[in-house]
Amino acid sequence: MRLFLAVPLPPAAADALEDASGRLRTRARKGSFSRRENYHLTLAFLGETPPSALPVLRRVMGQAGAGREPFPLTLGGAGRFAGRDGDTWWVGLAPSPPLADLAAGLDAALRGAGFAPPGREFCPHLTLARRVCAPGFAPAQLTVEPVSFRVERLCLMESLRIRQILTYRELFSVSLARPV
Repeated sequence: MRLFLAVPLPPAAADALEDASGRLRTRARKGSFSRRENYHLTLAFLGETPPSALPVLRRVMGQAGAGREPFPLTLGGAGRFAGRDGDTWWVGLAPSPPLADLAAGLDAALRGAGFAPPGREFCPHLTLARRVCAPGFAPAQLTVEPVSFRVERLCLMESLRIRQILTYRELFSVSLARPV
């Protein structure tokens, strides 16, 4: 199973991403654009993981979410990661100490449970498209509505292909919850 941990997005955030993606699409000569139902914020990529790990992941997610209050996030500007076959275009988020803390806590909990997520620095972003070629168009030219939403749960997602279409399926989620 190809797995990752993510924050799901509400419809208003998906609307803003879809709008930005549409504007990028009109300027791009090529690209593989994310489907609206696949928009999410990745917290940790796990890669190929056996089904036997699911109970451990549920426990780890519960530990990472326990004692945390839901918190707000706001969509920010656009950016891109350069690639050989075209660039990956994304929408960023306004700086959020609670998000950075959650990602660090989740990374530590995963490592403590024997998982080894890639050792990259957490760079929160929402992918609009991959392998994009849009000559003369810069991320600063792609406006993004600054939609705010609350992070209330973490999801374990599976990445699979269904009839050759990349599909993300939620396996389970845990709520952020500060003890009362």
